[in-house]
Amino acid sequence: MVALRETLVVPVRDGHVDPRGWRRPLPSVIVGAYLMYAVLIITVLVSAVVVDRTTPVNRFDIARTADLPVALGYWFTMLLTYLASLGLGWAWRIGCWLVLLVVSVVTWLVGVFAVLDGGNLLSAALSLISITVGAILMLVATITGTRGELRWSTTILATLGLAGTQLAPSLISTRASVLGSDALTMVAALLIPVSVPLAVAAGTTFAQVAVNLGVYTFTALRDLTEARIWPVVTGLLAVPVVGLGVSTGLRIGGSATALTIGHMLISIGACWAAMSLAARRGASAPQPLRITQSLADRGMLFGLLLGSWGLLNMVDSLWFTLPLGSGVLADGVLLTGAVIIGVQAIRRADAAAAVLAAAIAVMAAFAGIRILAELPSLSGAVGSAALAVIAVALALPRWGRSGFTDRRWFVLALALLVLLISPYRIYVAEPLESLVGSSQLAVLLIGLVWLLLTEAEFTRRDSPRLPRTPRLLLFLAYAMWAATMTALVAHGSGSMAMALDLGQLAEAGDAVIGYAVAPAVVVGLLAMGEADAVVETAHPEHELVLTAKL
Repeated sequence: MVALRETLVVPVRDGHVDPRGWRRPLPSVIVGAYLMYAVLIITVLVSAVVVDRTTPVNRFDIARTADLPVALGYWFTMLLTYLASLGLGWAWRIGCWLVLLVVSVVTWLVGVFAVLDGGNLLSAALSLISITVGAILMLVATITGTRGELRWSTTILATLGLAGTQLAPSLISTRASVLGSDALTMVAALLIPVSVPLAVAAGTTFAQVAVNLGVYTFTALRDLTEARIWPVVTGLLAVPVVGLGVSTGLRIGGSATALTIGHMLISIGACWAAMSLAARRGASAPQPLRITQSLADRGMLFGLLLGSWGLLNMVDSLWFTLPLGSGVLADGVLLTGAVIIGVQAIRRADAAAAVLAAAIAVMAAFAGIRILAELPSLSGAVGSAALAVIAVALALPRWGRSGFTDRRWFVLALALLVLLISPYRIYVAEPLESLVGSSQLAVLLIGLVWLLLTEAEFTRRDSPRLPRTPRLLLFLAYAMWAATMTALVAHGSGSMAMALDLGQLAEAGDAVIGYAVAPAVVVGLLAMGEADAVVETAHPEHELVLTAKL
């Protein structure tokens, strides 16, 4: 229970958006955003049943049942973005307004012409009247909203104004046009790349939770049991880790097994080299929880790098053919970014970020080579078995000479537990997969909800360039847009879904970035064992701190 609380409850407690402590009308805006987010999530959950039973679709093969929730999510996203812009500096404020204006004009033009194409002049006139009234309300909101703190009057005016300029025309066009929700779908096709980093980051949450759960579980057991059990636990864990790896290796064939083992050997070498370079600058051993925290802190950045695959895929599919292919180029972007991040981490003596970046760089290189050479996929179970054998082979002779202490047995047992859990980290999405009808969509959905509930610490900081209120509203707007695009993709079956599948991006985030977490954590634990480090709980109610020196 302690492990589950530390892994699942504490991150939500410390990382969620708390409506309390904000000046009005922000608490109401937060509650409204969460309710809208819940509606979009429910829309995704029922999409498999709804899409199967629904025949009307628009020209992008999006089921018409997505019209209302997507229109509401789109409208709420624009509202949050607009309210956030009022608290920014003038340069950023005008930039936000220009983006909103361009998106609005595209929506208006497509929506009105779609209605006219259907021959419904009355609906076209209603759309124009709604847009005009909404624009006047937005002008008043802008004039009054730039005079200090966000107020109820500004919020209400902006809500009504955007309802007139965005929501009403969208709903009118979906009802009166033979094209359905083409206006929103076309805008979404242009802006869906904005949600790419969050989609990839959502896929990495499974690796973080798996490692954290293993660390907290064994730390709790250590405080309740005698130290002499850890050699036995180590042996008991080694059997299933190696056994599952061997059985999987026999099933997938020699080439995939050899490729996986080679990848793990290179990953261990790269991580150890990065750690040693960071240690020369005084870095401590990379701690498991520090590594997962480093991934959480840089998840959006890694998501942007790997998510370039989605942007390149759209270019490759819609405009012109890319050399090497979008997947290889995106892996190259991730490799380059990971190397830069690793070098910066070494200079800052941040061993956790350094080993993580090294592992991700190796994985990105292997992913690109695998696509070019048409090699088989890496196996998680075989990789865990290879890491287990490498860890034991390195630990037994070195630690045996200097003394195999209880602390070293504990660290080795913890490494084996992480390796046992790691290949099956994504299986937690299987119950949801049966409901939404797609493993990729289930991974994306769980990851998005987890990020929304745990990554809002960004909103608690303040700076002159980005005050707290705009931080909060931009965070909510970004999460809302990602949920809206997820709902849109969940109701698609054709060209729109193929253009950029957010679920596929989330799965790629787990397969590439999440896969690299295990070797980084194992290297960190081996370094702690080398120093005969003590795994300590600095704050039993909250944070586990592993203290060690190389």
